[in-house]
Amino acid sequence: CALPISEMLPGLKAGLTMVLGKMNTANGGAATGDGNGFNLSYASGPFSAGYTFDQVKNTGIGLLSNPNNKALPLPLQIYDVAAASTSDKNKLTTVSASYDLGVAKISLNNAKMSVGSKVLNNTFAAVSVPVGNAQLWASMSKGSAYRANPGVDRDHSGYQLGVNFPLSKRTIVYAQYGQMALEGSSKLELTGSAIGVHHSF
Repeated sequence: CALPISEMLPGLKAGLTMVLGKMNTANGGAATGDGNGFNLSYASGPFSAGYTFDQVKNTGIGLLSNPNNKALPLPLQIYDVAAASTSDKNKLTTVSASYDLGVAKISLNNAKMSVGSKVLNNTFAAVSVPVGNAQLWASMSKGSAYRANPGVDRDHSGYQLGVNFPLSKRTIVYAQYGQMALEGSSKLELTGSAIGVHHSF
């Protein structure tokens, strides 16, 4: 007889996801937001790893934030990766691993998103270090993405620095700073910072 996954390999977990978006259906428009996927995770002592796969209908890819689906101003429009497609789903796969050394926790993550042949690929490396009650962290990323103009893949890279300080078990004050460099006919560098409070209800 078959044994449950948890008995065959302690620390291994599996899950399924399903999303019913049903957006943009007015006036006969194509539905978007419907999706499904699965995930696997494994944890043993200081080591953990995970894999996820998700696919969503009629959803595009933007390398830069595009709130409320507004058109990005030039020259930022060239950094959209893929428009939403009624024939090709938006597919996302992630692979991650981390190890807690005690004095620091290191992690590595790869995320690949595609619509048809157009791909956004990112690899992240991060380290976090406890200092008193605070948590200091830093991450670096490198990847590539399809650009509609000029129709080829281009590289991008970035880094982030941050600190998290817990005020209670459910409330954290955070501050972070980051930079992203986008390669192309001319190099574009973007920077950003944030300070805030996160509370879990």
